[in-house]
Amino acid sequence: MKKEFGRRLVLASAVVVWALAIPAQSAKALLIDSFDFSTFPGALFTAPGGVSFSETVAGVIAGDRNLDVTTVTASGFANSIGAEISGGNLVYASGPNADGSLLLLYDGPTLASEVPAAMQSISLNFNLFDAGFGSDMDVTITVSDGVNMADLTQSMSTAIMSPFAWQFDLASFNNIGAVDTANPVQISIFFDPDVAQDFELDSVTFAVVPEPSTLLLLALGMFGWLGLVVTRRSA
Repeated sequence: MKKEFGRRLVLASAVVVWALAIPAQSAKALLIDSFDFSTFPGALFTAPGGVSFSETVAGVIAGDRNLDVTTVTASGFANSIGAEISGGNLVYASGPNADGSLLLLYDGPTLASEVPAAMQSISLNFNLFDAGFGSDMDVTITVSDGVNMADLTQSMSTAIMSPFAWQFDLASFNNIGAVDTANPVQISIFFDPDVAQDFELDSVTFAVVPEPSTLLLLALGMFGWLGLVVTRRSA
């Protein structure tokens, strides 16, 4: 009777601990930009030039979004670049000979306070990526704490015509050890597509390092299951 009670107690403890730990861990995916709201009118460039647009809107971390679009190719519709925020997406489209870039910058005054712990990763959640003629699209993400900055550039050249997440792990960033990722004051995302490349970006999110209490709950849950196994074997 005592052994049976002990087994049930261990099992109940393990279930409770896992129930507490798992939601706490999964809740750490947080929003940088949903692209659900914007006053950006969109832009179409058929000659070298660019536009810088800043706005304060909902659905954006710290409330501020800065968007820069640049084209460097010669005049002509085949060299055109278009960018807009529409239907909950950031849309970038370029002509068959167009060469340009797009920069997203987040630096609202409450940015650091809206990051609850050290950042672990940043994810670009696309609806699609059209690789054009198959060349790479380079994306550089930079995180700054106001004193130091860290960055990572990754490349993609394979067309993906369905939703996917492109993750940037902060552990791989250059100079990440010098940056306080729990108190960032600026996050920038620089897209450098090749000619004829298009994409639709649905959202930008980030994850933080699990808090020690969450890790402790997970460890306790594991010990609870091990204890149950040992109790069964000794019965």
